[in-house]
Amino acid sequence: MVFYLWHIAIPDQTDAYELIGHYALERESLGIIAESGQAVVMPQYRGLNLMFKMRYELEKCAKELKLEGTMAQPVTTHTFSQKVNIKNGSKVCGISFGLVPKELNFKAIASHLSQRESCMLYFKLLKNRKRNIYIPKKHQDMITKIYNNIGLDYLTCTKQSNKKSANIDSSYYTSWGFGVINVEEIALDSLPQIKTALHHLRLDLSADVIFLYISLEHATIDELVEDIEKLGFFFCGITPSFLNGKDVIRFEYLNTMIDTAKIKVESDIAKELFEYVKNEMQRVVS
Repeated sequence: MVFYLWHIAIPDQTDAYELIGHYALERESLGIIAESGQAVVMPQYRGLNLMFKMRYELEKCAKELKLEGTMAQPVTTHTFSQKVNIKNGSKVCGISFGLVPKELNFKAIASHLSQRESCMLYFKLLKNRKRNIYIPKKHQDMITKIYNNIGLDYLTCTKQSNKKSANIDSSYYTSWGFGVINVEEIALDSLPQIKTALHHLRLDLSADVIFLYISLEHATIDELVEDIEKLGFFFCGITPSFLNGKDVIRFEYLNTMIDTAKIKVESDIAKELFEYVKNEMQRVVS
């Protein structure tokens, strides 16, 4: 993980500098996108638009690095960080129910969380490219709406995979209590491998939340989508250029309870996506 940091500081009474704000770009394995986060402004300096100023400097850094885009996962306990992303020109593309452990405390913003914190997912397109994608029919309308809203240049294709063994890896983030399953290439054994990874993360490691990312740039996945939803996964958006530069469709599996009535969402299109994902979750788990 590589961090690109932007700080705001002001002189204190001793001619030294006091740090009053922090924002970071987290770039996994020097990939072509980075996640903006770790954003904080000291309580006494809030209301001065410092968050927007730091975000502007971070985006300048991202453009200098020639990244395709930046992603962010603003919280839903409040909508301020969502507004920062919207004002910056970022577009909503997903939601992550229960991403953050409830032990996290937003000082001076919210009291101790009553459940795991859910986050919206936003993407800011910095450099476009033509991409061939395989959109599953089941979520075609919503995925198309997300792609068009972001402004991504894409061509819809159909092609069956003849690969025998899938390229799948999984990981568990202990301090956050969630697991991730990555499917970069579709193959005949994709479903058995996903089942094995789900079993390990859910039962052996007791992950509260499990995210499944499947490449949209390899082959048609209609049948696989039907099968994984029978396992309890539900659609929760897309992320461009996320998995070794490939767009992914996102699914989520909940091993904990989430009260969606406590989630606060900003903007009409984000609310539409939230309702869609919430209904998918309720349909799959019922």
